[in-house]
Amino acid sequence: MATDIFELHIQQSLEKLEDLWLRSNSLPTSDSKLWQNSQELPQRPQELLRESLTELSASIEELRMASEILREQNTQLLASQQKIIAEKEYYRDLFDSATDCYLVTTKNGSICQGNKKAVE
Repeated sequence: MATDIFELHIQQSLEKLEDLWLRSNSLPTSDSKLWQNSQELPQRPQELLRESLTELSASIEELRMASEILREQNTQLLASQQKIIAEKEYYRDLFDSATDCYLVTTKNGSICQGNKKAVE
């Protein structure tokens, strides 16, 4: 099912994000001597990474919540569909088993359906 694949991707993203968070804690801070001598590297590498990871975390959490909402709505739609199908079958059986003859016609008068009594 497509929703299962979507949720698997979200779970994998969360795991990768957790790994990035753990690795970000081992980076030197902006006051480290390693970063002070380099002009091409960002001024605050750890702070920028943490800010990016925070925004990414929020985005993935929003996706997870949207996935839950979609799953719930899908469940409700399936229940409604099953109810409609059951009602359709009920009325089809009622039509077919009626003691009177019934025909369904088009606008032009052509017969497109008839119940069992009409066939007899």
